[in-house]
Amino acid sequence: MKKIFFFIIILFVGILIYLTFYFDEKSKNQFDDFYSSEISGKIEKLYAGSSGVHITINNEVFVFKPVTSKLNDFRIFDQNANIGDFIEKPAFADTLTLIKKDETIFYTFQMDYFYNN
Repeated sequence: MKKIFFFIIILFVGILIYLTFYFDEKSKNQFDDFYSSEISGKIEKLYAGSSGVHITINNEVFVFKPVTSKLNDFRIFDQNANIGDFIEKPAFADTLTLIKKDETIFYTFQMDYFYNN
């Protein structure tokens, strides 16, 4: 009985380690896709989850973690952006521009995690 319990614990820890590396790599790839892309278009879909904000523009999904700061008057991106708002970001830029009907708001995004690990 102890051997089975020990085996299950080792299997569980192994699966946990694998999933940690898998999701870490997936997050890095999603950020690289976002960071290296030139983005220009209207938001078609918008979803905020634990992995970041997911936006669909021109049928492409981008995932990033916007920073709330003085730059955007401390407004949370996914509570401020709406479907139909316009997004612009040159490739490899550190700032994304959210263009609403009556205002333009700038957001930076978390990069340090992906480039310091």
